[in-house]
Amino acid sequence: MAAKERLIVIGGDAAGMSAASQARRSHPELKIVVFKSTSHTSYSACGMPCCIGGVVDGMESLIVRSPEKFREKYDIDVRTRHDWVSSARAPESKA
Repeated sequence: MAAKERLIVIGGDAAGMSAASQARRSHPELKIVVFKSTSHTSYSACGMPCCIGGVVDGMESLIVRSPEKFREKYDIDVRTRHDWVSSARAPESKA
């Protein structure tokens, strides 16, 4: 049996989560894993000045979709607090 195809996304801010979401829509059967170095995904970066200036109540109010929401609603495995160091392709099977 062939292994399920998967997509690894490094970075879970706007571009990374947008790419993962687009891949999910295009390929519903694909296993998608996102690695994000911080604990937040998909937050409103343009709202940071409001957060710093005290106009909004902290970073949590800027979060659009949590890692849990991506897991539950979109079947995207988001691994927060993970730094990607390197990668190597697995050797091809001779079978």
